[in-house]
Amino acid sequence: MEQQPALSIEESIQRLKAEIIAQDWRLSPKRASQLEAAFDCLRQRFKTRKATHAMLVMAGSVLDHIKKKGGTPPDTIDFLKEAMAHIVSLYEELAYDPEKEELVFQRLFNRFNRLKEKIKHKKTSTPLTPPSKEEAPEQPQKSDEPIAIGPQETPLPQQASPSTIGSTDIEHLMADLKNTLEKAGEVGLAIGRVLEELLEKHSAQSSSKIAQPVLQSQPPEEFQAVPEELLKEKSTPAPKVQACPPAELKELVIHGKAVALVAEAASLIRPVKASKLSLYLKHSNIPLNDFSTLFQGLSCQFNGSLSQIPNQKLKKLNLPIMTPEGSDWPEPPDDTASTVVVVSNGNWHGIIPCSSVKDLKEPMVKFNKQKNGDIAGIGHLENGRQVELLDLQRILHREGFLVMV
Repeated sequence: MEQQPALSIEESIQRLKAEIIAQDWRLSPKRASQLEAAFDCLRQRFKTRKATHAMLVMAGSVLDHIKKKGGTPPDTIDFLKEAMAHIVSLYEELAYDPEKEELVFQRLFNRFNRLKEKIKHKKTSTPLTPPSKEEAPEQPQKSDEPIAIGPQETPLPQQASPSTIGSTDIEHLMADLKNTLEKAGEVGLAIGRVLEELLEKHSAQSSSKIAQPVLQSQPPEEFQAVPEELLKEKSTPAPKVQACPPAELKELVIHGKAVALVAEAASLIRPVKASKLSLYLKHSNIPLNDFSTLFQGLSCQFNGSLSQIPNQKLKKLNLPIMTPEGSDWPEPPDDTASTVVVVSNGNWHGIIPCSSVKDLKEPMVKFNKQKNGDIAGIGHLENGRQVELLDLQRILHREGFLVMV
């Protein structure tokens, strides 16, 4: 079998995102090989973060199981998609939060353990009941046009029905996981010890607990929600300033308030006339065709995924005007704005009007998470200056459009 070329970190994350939203889960050898390459790359990236590394190990083990069993039972596919969504979410976090990461890992491991218990209690294989006509999913229509999905229209996969397979399958799955951990050296041994401790805890309590429903694909913010019982048991810790990889920022002035965003999230910056802004605010969106120029293609003016859409399709898209929310923000958009900024997070896009925008000379090197509406926290620049950082993920998932080709 031809060896899959090594992927970069960004390519690996994009591969995971593509499989999370994929409708067809009859994994071809090529797609499975690409996922394995992505997991290999990300295990190196997270080799010092035991919880995320453990999730990648479990995901790789379940992928091996799916390859052997041809995609059955569907619960294993649900688990793999959930694991990948957690990994993508943790990767896109601005700052490393060990406590949150440990909670996510424990939740995913409990999900893995429930899957193990479910398979173990179904020792006799029975044929799966084919879905009725009412339950059969409607086949998506083929179209050459880009699909723009608003935040309330994002399709979620249906929950898979419980499966029944042989009792030895879970043993194979656990054996695969054990072998993978052994190959991971000292980190793998440490992860193995954590898994054993959690397995013992769960086994002692499983007889008195009802299995929770499978968590489906949701916006990353939902994946990271902390259970209420944990919040009650622990007092809220004081916000911690944590080091983060150096990040270039842009400073926007909106309604007279200065805020910052990560520079690479700004796909396009354009000045706007007052008459045009008034028209845009009236319709609450901006046609991307208005950014066209005579001597330059539209797509090449954008950064990020919008640059991958052909010009003719890009010209047909309208993006929503978005307004940050919070106790310090006026409700209407800034009608005194002189600039519009197209912002992107993956395939989510929207437009923020502002009075001015400029590059900050010093990069952000530390981050202090302090949620306040659409403010994610405080960014600490290299020169000691502090700036409030917009939570673009939250804003875009609430008001932006998901654009897929």
